[in-house]
Amino acid sequence: MPDNWLTSAARFLRPSAAPARAAAEPPAGCALTPSNRYVDGEDAASYRERLIRDIEGEGADCATAHQLIDRRISNLADPAQREHAPHHIVRYLTTYAVTPKGPGVLVDIGASEIYGAPLETLKGWDIRAVPVLSFDYEVDRLPFADESADGVLICEVIEHFAMDPLFCFIEINRILKPNGFVVVTTPNAASWFSIYRVLNQEHPSCWPFYSLDESKRRHHIHVREYLVSEVEQLLDAAGFGGITTFTRDYAMRPPYRPIPGVSTGHRGETIFSRGYKAGPPRKRALPPLYLEDVDFKPGDR
Repeated sequence: MPDNWLTSAARFLRPSAAPARAAAEPPAGCALTPSNRYVDGEDAASYRERLIRDIEGEGADCATAHQLIDRRISNLADPAQREHAPHHIVRYLTTYAVTPKGPGVLVDIGASEIYGAPLETLKGWDIRAVPVLSFDYEVDRLPFADESADGVLICEVIEHFAMDPLFCFIEINRILKPNGFVVVTTPNAASWFSIYRVLNQEHPSCWPFYSLDESKRRHHIHVREYLVSEVEQLLDAAGFGGITTFTRDYAMRPPYRPIPGVSTGHRGETIFSRGYKAGPPRKRALPPLYLEDVDFKPGDR
């Protein structure tokens, strides 16, 4: 059987840089793989179509998910969103693919109505949406009971955190059932995109923009983008094990040529990481993400 990104991915998985904390018999989920090969002269549209075909090629489930995503995008009320969302289809479809199957309760922090549709229809999830800016994720407790969720998505959220990202991950641990999963997606600070931006005297962040618009000022700019190792450290500190991570491009621009002599590992624009609740949190803060090294104690917030 030829290699593909779901069935042969185990060869590529990067062991977590954090101490191992394996979950006890975690539920089966989609395999994870690294980003994609460079093709000389390929434009952004062709690159995006190639990546979508790669995912769809894994079976009718992903192809059907793409159809549902397209349908949801076409029904968006805001014309600007309808124009912009198709550029993110690779990320939406990959998020769908790496989310394990239900049924159960799936909490979506910073909820997306776009990939929510196939997750409900095809994977049987009962999605509990936590809308963007409904409260402060770095300060306020999640509005769910202890051990009441089977899974949590936190997609394109943590790059907007300004004070205390581990607080939110500890809250995710609290609401998850034993062996419940979390899927994290966030821009990759060490992508080829970021490296090439720096080499061209441009800001390496995907979204370094301030805004005077009151509706956009809070949690609009990317406050901090992460390395793969840092996302894994947050998950491990918050009590997650069985952590698997890969990176993949948005495909909003052509693929960047690898630079000779520079490691090619984890150079995709987006980090996708999945972990399973293995026990209580270990840390309330830890270097190098925090100035302090503080063990977690029951009752900490």
